[in-house]
Amino acid sequence: MAPPPHPKEALVLHALDATSPLPEEVRTHLVSCETCAAWAKELDGAAAQLVRTAAPSPAPDKVLAAVREAMTGPRRLERFVGRVATFLDIDEGAARALLAGVDTAEDWLTAEGISVRPAPTGPRAKEALATLCRIQPGAGLDDHEHEAPEDSLVLEGGFRDSEGHELWPGDALTMPAGSHHALTALPGVPCLCLVLARVP
Repeated sequence: MAPPPHPKEALVLHALDATSPLPEEVRTHLVSCETCAAWAKELDGAAAQLVRTAAPSPAPDKVLAAVREAMTGPRRLERFVGRVATFLDIDEGAARALLAGVDTAEDWLTAEGISVRPAPTGPRAKEALATLCRIQPGAGLDDHEHEAPEDSLVLEGGFRDSEGHELWPGDALTMPAGSHHALTALPGVPCLCLVLARVP
């Protein structure tokens, strides 16, 4: 008499729907067949992984609205207040005011895809020229030399330069005196960055 066939189909169906009971003859077979018992255990583990990687539930509309506001609204740069205060050597209130005003049209000078406006500095940076720069995607600066050190802090968007640097929000770059590069704003939102140019 031939041995009973391995109940592979029944084991797969059970692994995919654990609420469906295994038939008595399959349970009996698992007791006597180590191969099928091991396979059933492996199938159950794989099915558990599938359950864990199921698509997440959609976020509530209120949460999505709050996230959109935090990412695109007037307070989207709030996370950089401390960094900006340190970068410019100003207090956090002045840094917050500077960041809150980036979307106003006042005080911006614009030419060929680049807009600049002055930024305040504290005592440690009083010998430097500080500007807030907005560079439209694809626009940039031709190769230029830095006669003195220049620091940049990206707040939005990003840029890539001819020296291989690629900066995104939160990234900083110091170009030493005597260095040179060209740069181009990356696709997406305009590159918004602070630039602190030391006076030679």
